[in-house]
Amino acid sequence: MKKLAMNGAFVLLLGAAAAQPGNDMNKSDAKGKQGKWVKTDDKGVKLYEGNFVNDKPVGEFKYFYPDGKVRMTSFFSDNGKTARAKMFFASGVLMAQGKYTGEDKKDSAWKYYNESSVLVKEENYSAGKKNGKFIVYYDNGKIAEEKSYINDAEHGPWKQYFRNGEVKTDAAFKTGNLDGKVVYYYPGNKVSIEGAYQNGIKTGTWKYYNEKGMLVRQEGYRAGHYEGPYGEWFENGKLKTSGSYVYGKEHGKWTYGNEKGITEKEENYFEGTYQGDYREFYENGNKKTEGKYYNGKKAGEWKEYDESGNVTKTEKFEDPPKPKTGTQKPK
Repeated sequence: MKKLAMNGAFVLLLGAAAAQPGNDMNKSDAKGKQGKWVKTDDKGVKLYEGNFVNDKPVGEFKYFYPDGKVRMTSFFSDNGKTARAKMFFASGVLMAQGKYTGEDKKDSAWKYYNESSVLVKEENYSAGKKNGKFIVYYDNGKIAEEKSYINDAEHGPWKQYFRNGEVKTDAAFKTGNLDGKVVYYYPGNKVSIEGAYQNGIKTGTWKYYNEKGMLVRQEGYRAGHYEGPYGEWFENGKLKTSGSYVYGKEHGKWTYGNEKGITEKEENYFEGTYQGDYREFYENGNKKTEGKYYNGKKAGEWKEYDESGNVTKTEKFEDPPKPKTGTQKPK
């Protein structure tokens, strides 16, 4: 459909093809084409027919499929500068209709249909640029999506719907970028994801829910990267992961658990690098492994335990440098 729409009346008129003159058609004079013209390709297949006055198309033009069926009709006015077009499926059913201005530029309202003659899309243009509301429909007639454009940029509310009419996506654009609060839904008006954009970039707190309405993940953003608390939960509500980010990197204490609510691991970071205490645990809560990191490397004494709490292995690594003490004299 889109290909046919773009391959419109003006393009065909300028296309390279052989003209087959008859006694009363395909005539030209010093001012250009005059009267009825029938254009064919080099195999004699008719491409279009219509009338010219001083090389400008006037009135109705017809464009054809290779089998001779009408592919499109265009009614020219305004000295050939405007054409109201209708495009057809090979079956003869209307596919699309709208207006062209200038050099094949869409203008005003355009409508598109499927082969069952059901309206599937509406668009609005101004001199070739998207301007106004764009709506997509399901084949049951209900709206699937609606948004608006200003000078080819998405702008204003954006909504998507399920086939039954319930909202699927509720957001907004500003000069081509998602901006402001956005909410995605499961069927039944249950929230799936909620968050916000600023100039097309995620910002603030984002929350993710399962179909039961339980929070399963929460993350924070600033300038498009992770920032602040982060958490994940199993569907039974038990903690899966908890930690925080700074400038998009893990920072501080991170904790990991299982579906039984038992902590399996604790680790510490400094701006994305292991730093500080590290521990792993058995399901009975006893320590499995413990040690420390310094600048991403194991440091000091590391121990491994059996489930009863007995040490089974000890390793020594280079000690981290001791912090400096005392005060520095002012210069």
